[in-house]
Amino acid sequence: MASVSSLALMIGLGAILPAAAADATWNGSTSTDWFDPSNWTPNAVPDATNFVNVNTLTPNPTVIDGLSANGLVVFVSRDAGDTGSLKIINGGTLSDSQGAVGRFEGAVGTATVDGAGSAWLHSDDFYVGAEGIGTVTILNGGLISDVSGILGDGDNAFAVLSVDGSTWTNSKTLTVARFGTGMLNVSNGGTVTDIDGYIGKGIASNGYVSIDGAGSTWTNSGSLTVGDNGTGSLAITHGGAVSNGLAYVGKSAGSTGTVFVDSGSTWTNGGSLTVGGSGTGNLAVTKGGAVSSAGGFVGFAAGSTGLAFVDGAGSTWTNSGSLTVGDFGTGTMAISHGGVVSDGSGVIGALAGSTGTVFVEGAGSSWTNSSNLAVGDFGAGTLAIVNGGAVSNDTGYIGNSAGSTGTVFVEGAGATWTNANLYVGGLSKGTLTISKGGAVSVGGIVTVAS
Repeated sequence: MASVSSLALMIGLGAILPAAAADATWNGSTSTDWFDPSNWTPNAVPDATNFVNVNTLTPNPTVIDGLSANGLVVFVSRDAGDTGSLKIINGGTLSDSQGAVGRFEGAVGTATVDGAGSAWLHSDDFYVGAEGIGTVTILNGGLISDVSGILGDGDNAFAVLSVDGSTWTNSKTLTVARFGTGMLNVSNGGTVTDIDGYIGKGIASNGYVSIDGAGSTWTNSGSLTVGDNGTGSLAITHGGAVSNGLAYVGKSAGSTGTVFVDSGSTWTNGGSLTVGGSGTGNLAVTKGGAVSSAGGFVGFAAGSTGLAFVDGAGSTWTNSGSLTVGDFGTGTMAISHGGVVSDGSGVIGALAGSTGTVFVEGAGSSWTNSSNLAVGDFGAGTLAIVNGGAVSNDTGYIGNSAGSTGTVFVEGAGATWTNANLYVGGLSKGTLTISKGGAVSVGGIVTVAS
């Protein structure tokens, strides 16, 4: 494995396990019934002292139907060549310390938790595709709970977990692709909860999350990172909802994060939202999607690249604090076809070495800054307002501080920039071009530096 997991420690360090811990291995010789002793080797139903191995589908797969089962650590396919399946149905429950579906490379495991009252309960962590291939489905009101959930923990692991009208609760973290590939699909009012969420955590990892449909939710009481050191993708669609505190999209150098929010879906960030932390971040808000945050950064650190698109009527990005496009890195924001962005103060090209670019295009497209807007604060900033786009702010600055470069274009009928005061070239170079019916209005002071 590429990481030392708590599961590996539990399996490898016998001192932390009960001395009497022994294997119970499914043979399925009689039926699908978990509670028939003849289906197990040795001939006894597992209890909370056993390592439980469900490693074969033949002659019968494994089913927990309506009763309560136990194990110490439960493996659904442990070793290379194993192909195991577990179903928990009709209010049945399975309780253990840890569970893994597809433990070692070459193992292929599937598990289904189906129906109200059906549950797989882990007092510690749960792995899907620890190093092998694992597929888990929770449906029709089923439940899985654990401390930390990991989808894809080895370099060659492949994991898929689907929450369909059901619940997955993680009392600590949820990682979709710690290494390898991990996928999480939440649909039909399914709910997932944790403290901190990660998509694409390790180098070379690939994580994908889909939150789809009205009532489908992913709630992170702490932070959410999409592309930590690897590649992460989050799609919030058709009325789905995601919430968290701080959020990073493309957090570390070499990472890539992408988030799509569309069709009446919401992404609520109680803290700041950083698109392109030290890596590459992409945010697309379309078809009436809504993103809110305490503040925003697009292209945060030196070497980062951030792209934010807010497109279409009803599509919004609302910041209760400031929004910076190009903080130390390179940031681009495009607002089009009636999209709306709002914040306190706005900055394009904040710090030395940064580059920021903002396009506001089309009737109904707007960027509203309740406080000031600086285009080229200490870095290089460009603002283009075209073909009916609108920008408003208190005081506007173009080329504000020494060493900065600011450029603003207001072009086309209906394109407007509304300022309380306007300074063109404060301590550096500022350029304002108004053409083809564009309009700039200033309620107070206008200063154009010589």
